[in-house]
Amino acid sequence: MHTSQSQHPLRILQVLATIVGCCLAPTVEAADTAGPFQATGIKIGEVTDAGALVWARLTLREARNPSDGPMVRIDYEDEPGAGRRERTVRGVVFPDGVTVGGLREAVPGADGDVRVRFK
Repeated sequence: MHTSQSQHPLRILQVLATIVGCCLAPTVEAADTAGPFQATGIKIGEVTDAGALVWARLTLREARNPSDGPMVRIDYEDEPGAGRRERTVRGVVFPDGVTVGGLREAVPGADGDVRVRFK
């Protein structure tokens, strides 16, 4: 089937609008329950006239951790003359009692299902 150039971008926009609408619907419903949520939103890429890749990630909480939360400390080897990006990392030290999910601006994932529907 042949489509004109003017119909092709319109069809892509229709598909994207439908996908976004369907993917955001679980977020609205989840706000009334205990989760899971979609704090990182969705991403849509590689759109063609026949399909699109949709990335969705369920999260444990509605929003990312605060930006003033705890952060790791990175220890470097003492290498005289080495530039900032050239230094060897000796280790990463987490604050006491903090895991990756508790770090500044982290968004821990959650188990669940996501459905994407489009017409």
